[in-house]
Amino acid sequence: MFKISILLFCVLGVLCLTQEEADEPGEDDTKDDLSVLECPPFLLKNATPLSPCICHEGLDDDAIFIECNGLLAPKQLKQITMKLGRRRIDALEIKESNLPHLIRQLLGGNAIETIFMRNNSINSVDPTAFAGSENLAQRIDLSANNIQDFKFEMFNQFSELTVLNLGENKLTKITSAGQIQNLHVLYLYMNKIETIEPGAFNLLEGLEYLDLRWNDLKQLPLGALTVPSPRWQLRIRNNELPTLEGAFQGGVVPFLVEASYNSITQLKEEVYRPVLEGAMTEGAQLYLEGNLLQCDCDVAWLVTNITLRRFVDNAVCSGSMSNIQDLMPEEFETCQGFEPTTESV
Repeated sequence: MFKISILLFCVLGVLCLTQEEADEPGEDDTKDDLSVLECPPFLLKNATPLSPCICHEGLDDDAIFIECNGLLAPKQLKQITMKLGRRRIDALEIKESNLPHLIRQLLGGNAIETIFMRNNSINSVDPTAFAGSENLAQRIDLSANNIQDFKFEMFNQFSELTVLNLGENKLTKITSAGQIQNLHVLYLYMNKIETIEPGAFNLLEGLEYLDLRWNDLKQLPLGALTVPSPRWQLRIRNNELPTLEGAFQGGVVPFLVEASYNSITQLKEEVYRPVLEGAMTEGAQLYLEGNLLQCDCDVAWLVTNITLRRFVDNAVCSGSMSNIQDLMPEEFETCQGFEPTTESV
């Protein structure tokens, strides 16, 4: 069935490259046509009814969008992208396709601003798969695939990349998130991450949003969440973390921490006071819903500080199930270092 489909595409002039031509750029493919902002005739709607890819234009001024659905193999996509002639594309969306491996030069050297490859059974990505988009790509979405190992360094030269989505994959370990200079948002939600190496994120100077929700984290080594960005937020709910102690060592403490539904039992002042002070400055919160806290003298510093405790959301004591917001400072009079309730921090 696969061979019959390929033959039909060739007859229609859509897939007429040999394997050698698909693997290496030909003479026409090396022409720099990046200023072209119009759909190639062979991808216009109804031009080739059996083509899995269609080009749309007129969605915005001088914008073109290529949509591919039901590709049978990576080389099928490569044959199409190489025939484009290295042009500028605003968006490429590939969905419901059989692309287990993103092979070398997969996009044919074309410069693409937004790349969506969600839900395509991707297992691995060749470091050169997105070559040609280094100076244009702003968002790359590889979510809902089967990626188990990912080399973030392949995007180190992508100067405009601000959003990278690797959510809903099968990553188990983050050793290094690379040095993507303008990356603002990194999605790693719903993987199977158990380990984050110290300094994994310490070269992402522009990072503003790190999403680690719904993973399998049970502990964080010192410096695991070291981020140099002056202002960033962390989403890490639905893991099994007992503490965030030491995780931000050597970096900037996030102004917002969403740590609901972990295994946090203690709110040590040296760990969480910097987070709350940052939250207060930004008008944010420390989210702790679903963690059963030990409301002993370790929380006296927070309970007795009316100002700071306003920035804790849904922090509940084990046993009594009382919200920390409702505890009375007088209940902690016997704690060492107790001070009367104050509005200052």
